[in-house]
Amino acid sequence: MNKLRIDPEFHALCGEQTADEKNRLRELLKKDGCRDAIVTWANHDDTIMDGHTRYEICEEEGLPYKAVALAFETRSEVLDWIADNQLGRRNLTAAKRAYLIGRKYNKAKKGKGKPPKKMGQNGPLSTADEISKETGVSSRAVKRAGEFHKAVAADPEIEKAVLDGKLTKKQAESEIAAKLARHTAPANGKQKSDPRAFASLKDYFGAGLRKLDALHKLVPADEFHQKAIEAGKQVIAALEDWQKAIRKAA
Repeated sequence: MNKLRIDPEFHALCGEQTADEKNRLRELLKKDGCRDAIVTWANHDDTIMDGHTRYEICEEEGLPYKAVALAFETRSEVLDWIADNQLGRRNLTAAKRAYLIGRKYNKAKKGKGKPPKKMGQNGPLSTADEISKETGVSSRAVKRAGEFHKAVAADPEIEKAVLDGKLTKKQAESEIAAKLARHTAPANGKQKSDPRAFASLKDYFGAGLRKLDALHKLVPADEFHQKAIEAGKQVIAALEDWQKAIRKAA
């Protein structure tokens, strides 16, 4: 059988197993053989989409394996398939599950590869409602997962630890807050935070949101209005997280 190819980005999204997990899997493969097929991306140098560790062990131990190829047009589609496939696993950590749900939500909000709006009893479902139905968590939890994904994805080191199952959700959030606090600390190491500065900025952006609503009444444009509102809310949320991080580090 031809050698299969490991793509670092695909492998990273699947996550790395611990030494103990690899050892247990090695013993099972040596005892029962490789019963689950390695899934590859058709017509792309037999690049692995699922089964990286099984493949590595089979190569090391000289064990036979089967490969099944799936066809996708783009890398983005492959990454979506990998993420959805990972979400179906029973042994996911809460942190990795939140990351993957958040990834799905944030990508759907941007409209990349987003399916047509689904209808509920009271009309079209929101993006959060759609993801909620697909993943079995509440719409509110989906939105929180979206914020978690954005924060984790912004730090490659924390992102890898979450995908590898080495950090709990709480630990990841604490790491992010601690790093943010270190970056916002003054050179002399003393934390100085005037609550009025944050309040003033939040009031400023809050007033901007109200002005956006007024503008929308004068010049209706749902798509642009919604994008502007979401951007304003994200700025306010970032300011609140910034302030919380400084309080924790003080």
